[in-house]
Amino acid sequence: MTKNEFLRLLFAELGNLPREEVKKAMAYYSATLDDRMEDGMSEEEAVQSLGEVREIAQEILQNLPLNVLMKSRIQLGKKRLSALQWVLIVCGSPLWLSLAATILAVLLSVYAVIWSAIASLYAGLLALGLCGTAGLAGSIMLIFINGPITGGMFAGIAIACAGLFLIALSPVVGLSKGLVRASAWIGKKTKRMLFPKKGRE
Repeated sequence: MTKNEFLRLLFAELGNLPREEVKKAMAYYSATLDDRMEDGMSEEEAVQSLGEVREIAQEILQNLPLNVLMKSRIQLGKKRLSALQWVLIVCGSPLWLSLAATILAVLLSVYAVIWSAIASLYAGLLALGLCGTAGLAGSIMLIFINGPITGGMFAGIAIACAGLFLIALSPVVGLSKGLVRASAWIGKKTKRMLFPKKGRE
């Protein structure tokens, strides 16, 4: 496959996207092919090294913001609708608008819960760390002000907080990464619902 053939197929796969996004993708892959040919690859080898056109197009779709995909999907739907379909959509708008609003609300709620959980985890971790460091500094002052018993009690509490901070640090980081991956997974699934992967013809 030549460079022009590759770009023509890629353009066909991305034809439903906004013009700006298509131009960016075409320019990027055209420059990539030129660079690889300058490095010594033949035209066919450079094209082959990029992989399947459908897979490249799907990867581009998955990396686009959700609002861009939604806009593209709506515009594509408008082009394909007949007059009868428009009448049915208008008549059924109370139903599908409420369903769409419900689905959107659920997705936003899931995202809010995930990021709230991440914020809460790090807030608790930060509180333990501050309690440990500030408590140790304060316990030294309390030893001179209120005596060694009071200062020692505060030092013990501070050491316990510092220990909990160290124990919780790794699990909190791991859990937050898992929550971020879950958030990304939900976004990808939503994009695949909007733009399902095409089968080979």
